[in-house]
Amino acid sequence: MSAAVPEISMNPADPYFSKVPIEVLLLILRLIPDLPSLRNLDKTSPSVSSLFEEYGAEITESIISHSLPAQIQNLIRTVILVRSKLIPSRSLEDFTAVFLRRDGYCLNFVNGPNYTRCIRRIHPSLSDSLEACEACREAFPPLGISKETSSVILRGIMATACRIQNLADELLLSSMDRCMASKPLQLVDQKFRYAGRAGFKWSPQRRPLGKSFTPVNHSGSSFSWIEQQRTNRQFWRLQLFLDLKKLGKRKLLCWPVEDLARLDRLDVSSFWSLENFNYRVMEQLGTVADYLASRKRQHGITALEPTTSFHSLVQVPVLSSFAHSSWSIPSILSPYALDESNEAENIMSSEIGMAHRPNTPLRYTSWSQWRKFGFYIWDDERMRDLGFLFRETHSEDSMRSIIQSFSEDDMYFRWESILDQDVINAYENRRLGEFELRVREYGSTGRRESYWAESR
Repeated sequence: MSAAVPEISMNPADPYFSKVPIEVLLLILRLIPDLPSLRNLDKTSPSVSSLFEEYGAEITESIISHSLPAQIQNLIRTVILVRSKLIPSRSLEDFTAVFLRRDGYCLNFVNGPNYTRCIRRIHPSLSDSLEACEACREAFPPLGISKETSSVILRGIMATACRIQNLADELLLSSMDRCMASKPLQLVDQKFRYAGRAGFKWSPQRRPLGKSFTPVNHSGSSFSWIEQQRTNRQFWRLQLFLDLKKLGKRKLLCWPVEDLARLDRLDVSSFWSLENFNYRVMEQLGTVADYLASRKRQHGITALEPTTSFHSLVQVPVLSSFAHSSWSIPSILSPYALDESNEAENIMSSEIGMAHRPNTPLRYTSWSQWRKFGFYIWDDERMRDLGFLFRETHSEDSMRSIIQSFSEDDMYFRWESILDQDVINAYENRRLGEFELRVREYGSTGRRESYWAESR
């Protein structure tokens, strides 16, 4: 006679989960889509809360592994190590080599003709580990959430994930509002081209005439998965910096005194530039830092200094007012997705801040001037909708295989047009001030030699 199966009694305080077998409930929790959702269940279900006490590390590891890109996964794992005071590094240099450099790529190439970049974000997932060369496998031991991790620490991570989600929502919506209110201009003369004088000499460029156009926002307050994760990644990078800096202030890092002093002097950009400078990613980080600095008066908190709690960047409500049903995760996601440059950035990289180029109106600008508009967060489709990146269509003309909806010169003009007017005027005066009065502009006639020339 078979043994009787013990009856599962229902807990009136938890009618939905108290009768679910532990094995089934554990499987359900592992498949929850994100950490904020897990936090909501943990706070409302005694059964889930009890199970989390014993299997919290396993549940958290499972959720971040299937729902987040590798960059954010390892940031979360590193934050957990910092909050658990389990940092094995003996110096700032050691920490940089093991944890910060992990967020970049080495110079090795694997997989032969495909030229797959070696990824350093190694974690227990086999598929991700296969992207690493042997040297990096040895230099960067796999990160994983220890089963010994306190449930208090893990619940703090869930709370941080909720706040980061809310802050990301706020930042994206604020940046979109700025874009829609920016009053951009496009060139009146679509044949206009910025050009240097004969011999590739400097051009005393006065701004051409422009006319207004209206940016388009097809998605409302919904944002793509890549836009959300670019933003989330930078908030987690900032959180790691704040947590590590707080450990240093409390003398809980076994580092040399000079390293602790150096850490105390670093700001978040300098910290992440120690071993992993990438202008695009750094501008995304700057976008987050600038946004927090702009809102600190509202919350009475200095955003870029450690707060009184390990679990908070800025105190904001836990529940988000935005729907995230549009967070469709790409079915095929490259491990480099968050690091790949946008088409708009590729085009502008040869223009912005390139003071040696005589035929660009943006030669004295800096990348940071477009942070507030979210330009380093948006994907290419949104930049096209907003009117700051041209669309390309295939042409039946054998002489022109691709037709652009507007020229690259118009794109430079549009980007410049949304800067503050005093900034635009200052740049124009600087360009004109480099030339004597006898040098004047002829304007746009469609012939290169007549754009800007010396008077006789």
